[in-house]
Amino acid sequence: MSIEVSIIMPVRNAAQWLNETFESLTNQIIENINIELSIYDDGSSASSSFSSLGVIKRLELKYKLIINGHEDSGARGVGYGKNRAVQYSSGQFLCFQDADDLMCPNRIHEQYRVAINENDDAILIGSKYERIPEGSTDRYTQWANNLNQEQLYTQIYLAHGPTVIMPTWFCSRSWFDRLGGFDEIAKGHCEDLTFFFKHLRNGGRLHRVDKMLLYYRYHPEAATFSVHEDVIWSVRIQEIQSNIINNLEKLTIWNAGKQGRKFYRSLNDANKRKVMCFCDMDPKKISKGFYTDELSQDKRRIPVIHFTQATPPIIICVKLIMTKTQLLDLPNELFPLIFQYLNSRNLIETFSNVQSNRIQILIQPFISHLDISQETNQWIQTYLPDILNQQNVVALRLHDKQITLLLQYVLLSKIQSMHIFDSHWSTDTLKQGLDQFGQRLKRLSITFTDPCGKGDLASHLFQRYCQLEYVNITGRSLFFDNNEISTCTKL
Repeated sequence: MSIEVSIIMPVRNAAQWLNETFESLTNQIIENINIELSIYDDGSSASSSFSSLGVIKRLELKYKLIINGHEDSGARGVGYGKNRAVQYSSGQFLCFQDADDLMCPNRIHEQYRVAINENDDAILIGSKYERIPEGSTDRYTQWANNLNQEQLYTQIYLAHGPTVIMPTWFCSRSWFDRLGGFDEIAKGHCEDLTFFFKHLRNGGRLHRVDKMLLYYRYHPEAATFSVHEDVIWSVRIQEIQSNIINNLEKLTIWNAGKQGRKFYRSLNDANKRKVMCFCDMDPKKISKGFYTDELSQDKRRIPVIHFTQATPPIIICVKLIMTKTQLLDLPNELFPLIFQYLNSRNLIETFSNVQSNRIQILIQPFISHLDISQETNQWIQTYLPDILNQQNVVALRLHDKQITLLLQYVLLSKIQSMHIFDSHWSTDTLKQGLDQFGQRLKRLSITFTDPCGKGDLASHLFQRYCQLEYVNITGRSLFFDNNEISTCTKL
């Protein structure tokens, strides 16, 4: 029997969590997936033995169970334990599971399905998660769970860990082996972050299942606490220099305060010389006129300017998530920069109900063109009707699977522009959907995934929607008759 998925679980002194963790594994919905559990014990004390746990018997009924380890008193490290658990396993895919976390029943099924459908060995698949106890690391959790697909790549340098968090990782064995596994450093090393950057450097892709598939436990004994923030900072600085700053001729650092100066001091000498200025919004910092690099031989003085005078490229060294009170104190010029990096949910939940005419005026251009393609059906049902009633939304970007849901719950008569992508719809179904969008639709873009579809979509569009000013159909041929040519030339 070939194994499709190996659950990879390093263990060290985790007996207090294991009963609950193993229970979550027995509750997995496996649906004809052959799964094994590979445990590697990194020198747990005798009191932390798990072989006597009653749940082990139930695990053996469901999975092939592989248990290895060493009895030395000293830990050899999280990376070492993960690599050994992988070494002793045989599955085509690897599902990483920390000994203190809990899988949701559909985790393996959901991630395995993505891996099979993507048909790409070089993809790292994660998921959303909830913290236990509830509210632990709330700001970090909010950030990680609400990144859209593009931000999984663009925000890789912003936080203390990967944009796809390690306890949710699922990947192919072949890709893991090609990258050489995790760094094997005994203690205090961020092996997940270095593997993550190695994955991206080698052309690996990222994908997050937008469902909550893991309960991520927060407690003082967690391995995360053994990694000093300076170690993580050093890895991030090295990576951003290698990938970004080494390729620049000059740059500006946004923040003349503590974080900006720390970032500057962390650069190598060649990249320090590329820093033309600091920019800031604080009058006190700007009034000083410059920052002196006391560690340089020539005591270089770097200008500090107002952010409105700054020119790209700019490295921004400011807090990613602020309180609403702090945000409201920011000047108008900053809000467009903030808004463009927030997905629809964050933008609306943070700002739409703020009692400030100034904020509502500033936010309107961003809410008027709404991307709901990454939102769940529950979010659409709960929030979108009120948003469309209260806000002047005139453009939607969405997945074709969401249209039927929209027609049930949402009034769409105000929509003037629509971009539908990854469309598998038949022409007849698409026509029925478009009929419901009223007569105000002026711009329409559809990306089909099935190039073989045919039909009279062109006739339908030009007869029913002669007010269209722009049409972009990608991935499918349109068929015209002579009567439609004159209509087409008006676009």
